Amino acid sequence: MSSRLMTIGIAAFLLLAPAALSVMPEIGPSPAVAAETSAAAKAALDDKTAPADLDTRTIRQHIRALRQAMKAGTLAGADRQQAREKLKAYRSELRGRRGAKSGAQPAPKAGEMPKGGTQEAPKGGNVSPPAGGESSGGTAPKTDSSQQPAANVSEADCNNLWSGANKNGDDVLTEDEAKPFVDALKASGNTGSGPTIKKPDFMDACMQGAFKNVSP
Repeated sequence: MSSRLMTIGIAAFLLLAPAALSVMPEIGPSPAVAAETSAAAKAALDDKTAPADLDTRTIRQHIRALRQAMKAGTLAGADRQQAREKLKAYRSELRGRRGAKSGAQPAPKAGEMPKGGTQEAPKGGNVSPPAGGESSGGTAPKTDSSQQPAANVSEADCNNLWSGANKNGDDVLTEDEAKPFVDALKASGNTGSGPTIKKPDFMDACMQGAFKNVSP
């Protein structure tokens, strides 16, 4: 008899237990915790400081307070929408700070200049001058006057000078014919000629202005 009653009691418990559990109130945060969360969320919503002007610790505190308030359901309507916008702005700011700390700079948006308003010069210090041999400052780059003649001379003038120096009419200035031009030729950077001078070497140096003040 007692075994039968025990069996009936267990069966009744199994049938009634789910119903009893369904009517039990949900266990939520204590009133004190809920009040603290609500106050922290309100402070975050009322804080009008731009995320860039807040320190990282304060940003994290605001994020935590807003998330807890939204999870607890204490924010609704316009407050909930404002909380979402603030969370998005705070997270974006933290990502930017992490990128800056790691040395990576976010790419500028289309139509925007990089921070500082100017483009950086290419690394390495080598900048190609504009066409025409002028630098970006509008002045010609400095050169060694001993290697760069002051002015170029036309091919026709150089042919006339060659004809005047080449007494025997061949393609090489002999030692006597080349004597007035040897020093000027070496000064122009051509150290492969002398005591005789071949016509191609002579013409190159002449058109660069090496023989401007030399006469045969």
